[in-house]
Amino acid sequence: MFWSGERKAFEQSLGRPARSEDVVGVLCRLAPTELPEDQPTRRRLVSAVNWRRELFTQMVEEIMGRKEELERERQRAGDQGAQKLNITN
Repeated sequence: MFWSGERKAFEQSLGRPARSEDVVGVLCRLAPTELPEDQPTRRRLVSAVNWRRELFTQMVEEIMGRKEELERERQRAGDQGAQKLNITN
């Protein structure tokens, strides 16, 4: 799967492959009314949500960084090809 290395930690935290609908759940904070009254359980839940958000952010940054790197490589290859053909902008 494409970007599987970058997705691994996030998907492990989910316990399944990531889906597009996971983004909303990861990026949006839980409403206080959605949290349990029990304070230890509440703290664990908030901690898990924050940890998963960090994993998601890290995954996105890694993927975007790699895509930018690939784009720069593509542009360099295009520039070199143009130079070989004596084409200027």
